[in-house]
Amino acid sequence: MQPKKKKSRSSTRTKKKKDFWWEVDLGHIVNLEATQALLFELGSTGSIETATGLTAYFQPADYSSEKTLHAKLAPRLGPGTTIHIRPMAAQDWESEWKKNFKPRRVGKHFIVRPSWEKYKRKPKDIILVIDPKMSFGTGTHETTQLVLGFIESFPVKNKILLDVGSGTGILAIAAAKSSARAVYGFDVDTNAFENAEENIRRNRVSARVKTALTTIETLPPKWPERYDIILANIQRAVFEMPGFMENLNQKMKPAGMMILSGILAIEDERMRMLFSEHNLHVSEFRADGEWVAYVLQRTS
Repeated sequence: MQPKKKKSRSSTRTKKKKDFWWEVDLGHIVNLEATQALLFELGSTGSIETATGLTAYFQPADYSSEKTLHAKLAPRLGPGTTIHIRPMAAQDWESEWKKNFKPRRVGKHFIVRPSWEKYKRKPKDIILVIDPKMSFGTGTHETTQLVLGFIESFPVKNKILLDVGSGTGILAIAAAKSSARAVYGFDVDTNAFENAEENIRRNRVSARVKTALTTIETLPPKWPERYDIILANIQRAVFEMPGFMENLNQKMKPAGMMILSGILAIEDERMRMLFSEHNLHVSEFRADGEWVAYVLQRTS
């Protein structure tokens, strides 16, 4: 599982830049996939499978101490799971990810690779060069893959897109390289914003991708008022924040669509109720393991 747009995924205030992360080593795990999903729900920015279990990462902005984090994890993971927590310097976190992040194909045409790995390009490949640092969006997580799959399936050529909680910028970059006219991405996390800017420059799509450190309520005044496609790969709790879905709906063109993920399969029913409350219907649905993604359009 990968670092999150946590993945932002988003909140109502901008988080301060941090110099360390909580590293959590878990052992004696019975159900690996269910544990990854639970960690994500509790705010993990990503996890790596190890020989003895999982190593997960959490933001100090979300958990101020080891004791607070342990108190949150222990009851949900159960008595059989061992939990070891330590602070990890940001540079060490990045080094760990470099060892585990290799080029991978997502869908038919997207190839996600870090800048330090070589890849022999094939015809029709679309290369996304992503250095994740401390942000969500390496292409390894199911939700990122689901949204990339939708970007690949739908005609984004000449469309104007909004990327909500952009993390590494992977979705915005993918859309730009799929011939979108313009993509506007934002995040509330300083590290994510800076990382997205770097990746956008690295992929040479700065002319078509603009970013901001802001919230859905305070987008830059020079940005478009309405968008053809809205991308949001964030936590379910963010979608449920007061006014959030209303804001998304207002920013979508009448004939536009939203592509949403970051949602667990067990949350499907409550999310469909939320969509219905905002006059949105599910026009397409996909699932991958514990995770789901939706294409939404306005109900006529």
